[in-house]
Amino acid sequence: MNSIRMLILLLAACSPISVVFGAEAIISQTIAGASNGSTGDQTLGWRFHLKSPVFLTSLGVYDHLQDGFAEAHQVGLWTSTGTLLGSGNLPVGASGNLLGSFRYVDVPSVPLPIGDYVIGAHFIGTFVDPFSDFNSSLTTDPIVEYMGRNSDGPGFQFPSNFLGTDGLNFITSNLQFSLVPEPSALVLAGLGTVFAVMSRRRKF
Repeated sequence: MNSIRMLILLLAACSPISVVFGAEAIISQTIAGASNGSTGDQTLGWRFHLKSPVFLTSLGVYDHLQDGFAEAHQVGLWTSTGTLLGSGNLPVGASGNLLGSFRYVDVPSVPLPIGDYVIGAHFIGTFVDPFSDFNSSLTTDPIVEYMGRNSDGPGFQFPSNFLGTDGLNFITSNLQFSLVPEPSALVLAGLGTVFAVMSRRRKF
């Protein structure tokens, strides 16, 4: 029993336990707004503020008709100062995980603390794959505050030019995240493991 007691104390003090939560998106999966296209070879995206810490799980690119892409797209997430935190590639065609208006690619999980971020996707051709550039009913997750649109070019790069909120949006991309578990959730998950082990021992 002493070892069980010690394990419970350790669980309360530490947080190494992996707890899985369902993935959420930072903006509504389905976008119903006007569509436009890039003028060629630009990284277009938007800036947002995270009100709670999360884990990045996947990155997505807007697929207007949900029928695949005519050109390949790189998509990335940066800090507000331009440090790349994660990126992925969506090839030509209908690959990737389609959820609503976006096709996603899994990326290595990265912790995202409270703060400002920029997400964007690279568009190579001129008006090849449309994206949503105006949406008066844009819905974000409650932990996300939309700040405005960003762009830069040529090529795939940090879209450093902040254009603000002037009625237009560059909704080219989205991301999915899992919530960072509260310490109490970690302890409960650990206790569940302990009790499961104890129960197994009693059976033998």
